[in-house]
Amino acid sequence: MVSIDQKHSTQAQIAFELKISKPHVSYYVKKAIRIGYVKELFRDKIRVLELKQEGKNFLDQYGCNKQSSSTHIENQLPICCAENIRFKAHVYKLPSKPLDWNKIEMNNWTQYNNVVDDIKVHINNGKVPSIEFIPSPINGVNPWELAGVLYYDCSEVARKLEQLLDMEIGRLEIEPGAEWVVYDPVAKLISKHNGQVTVDQLGKINASKPLRRGELEYFDPRFAAEYLAMPRRISNIEKLLEDLVKKGNETPKAKTNNGEVNEHEL
Repeated sequence: MVSIDQKHSTQAQIAFELKISKPHVSYYVKKAIRIGYVKELFRDKIRVLELKQEGKNFLDQYGCNKQSSSTHIENQLPICCAENIRFKAHVYKLPSKPLDWNKIEMNNWTQYNNVVDDIKVHINNGKVPSIEFIPSPINGVNPWELAGVLYYDCSEVARKLEQLLDMEIGRLEIEPGAEWVVYDPVAKLISKHNGQVTVDQLGKINASKPLRRGELEYFDPRFAAEYLAMPRRISNIEKLLEDLVKKGNETPKAKTNNGEVNEHEL
């Protein structure tokens, strides 16, 4: 939205400027249009985006003014990442049109490889035909949002292939082996002295090149989301304890008939 506010941009221009995939941009643009923050205009048969007043009010609310927005985007570091993500689905109808994809002969089956909208695609033509979608790693601030974006991107490619190749693809399901990374300086210190640490059925502690920021690599997005929510939960617990102590101090003390405090009834 900041990029749109600074100049009327196309989705392709935004994708190039932010160095993210076009389907990724399309996901957020459709969301912003649905909310009422952005509208589409046609100029010389080119579809450009314009920020509506509601969108400008949203940016002003969070201090994303034109003078500081570019610096803010460049300096903001992501706090989590989704990598090694792979979606797989059954193919109920193989392409009816010839494929000019890279062909690899396997043992009793054939794999066709290509890249569609920055997503690697493998069509596995065997006894039970299937298709795999392998998106590039993406960074962000919410593991669930990253999962939604990747699923949306791959689903869009699946629909595109169905139309172009006259094929039928089933529901996409994420494959085991996905890693949901939370960047953490403590992980950097642990990796510095112990190398990579693997915790069975949970994840890994690592500090990968080139940044070596320190990473907690969870096998389940729920664990990554829970870790990111931990500071807020601790804050809520501290507030709850403060309230309990305050109520405990305000509890009236029992008194005897002569007005003295009865310690046995406290």
